[in-house]
Amino acid sequence: MIRSPIGIVLLAILVLSVAGVWIQFGAALPVRIDWALLIPIAAAALTVAIELRVTVVPGAVRIRFFPLTTRVIERSAIKDIEARTYRPIREYGGWGLRFGRRGRAYSISGNRGVELTLADGRRVMIGSQRADELAAALARS
Repeated sequence: MIRSPIGIVLLAILVLSVAGVWIQFGAALPVRIDWALLIPIAAAALTVAIELRVTVVPGAVRIRFFPLTTRVIERSAIKDIEARTYRPIREYGGWGLRFGRRGRAYSISGNRGVELTLADGRRVMIGSQRADELAAALARS
């Protein structure tokens, strides 16, 4: 679901720019390059459409990183829950669905989140602007 008006405007500008290039130079472009003009539009649309939704239900937490993946972690598999400030670039290489030194991260923006330490020692960082509330909800589940 597209939520950002600025993202929609930027995506529209990109679409119009690529359409202008296609109209102006399309006949002269090789077929591979012609279709490659769609790649920036697809990448921008994906970036604008990405949504992180975390749902805490009795006995589990559901992490939905739309449109890429959904993960359910059973409460019994969680050993420790910690709301903390983290460094997305240094610890995970940025935002998004990431694999870093400290484990897996699901984040959209900001530098606050809840780090779950699983029973097998793996770590999962869930980015959240309301990290303390999320940690409390997870502790209650």
